[in-house]
Amino acid sequence: MIRLKVSSIDEIAPPPPHAKIAPPPPRAFTTTTDEIALYDDLAIHNEIAIARAFLRHSVECVLPPHYRPDVMGEMHVIGVDTKKLTKTKVVLIVKFLAPQSLKVSTMQMCCTSLEPKRGLGQGADLSILTAMKCTLPQAKSLYGSSCHVCRRHHKSNVG
Repeated sequence: MIRLKVSSIDEIAPPPPHAKIAPPPPRAFTTTTDEIALYDDLAIHNEIAIARAFLRHSVECVLPPHYRPDVMGEMHVIGVDTKKLTKTKVVLIVKFLAPQSLKVSTMQMCCTSLEPKRGLGQGADLSILTAMKCTLPQAKSLYGSSCHVCRRHHKSNVG
């Protein structure tokens, strides 16, 4: 009869010194959905996820004056819909909450990328994230931005 020696777990050699253990993935990627929490860093998310977050959290945002130079007063917008342009590009449809002259108006806004080369924007950077950086440069999440969750428009059962 032949006997084999089975080594115990204590006899297993340690990993070589150059091997590194991968850090756990960011919290946003460990969930089963592609949802962004209010405190998540927006820089690690794609444009589609950011647009969905603006809708899901009913985030109201103040636009810098250079986005619409012809308008007097602060421009407050809130996302009402999204429109998928390509596999990775989406625009957020926003409606104006202020000023009064724009309350019936809507506008398409890119979340992270430049405007298309053709059309009104002609490659300008008029994105939602740029608007956030203009009004509060240190903001990295929806919670810490110039935007805020708009309680009067918040939908508690959004899934």
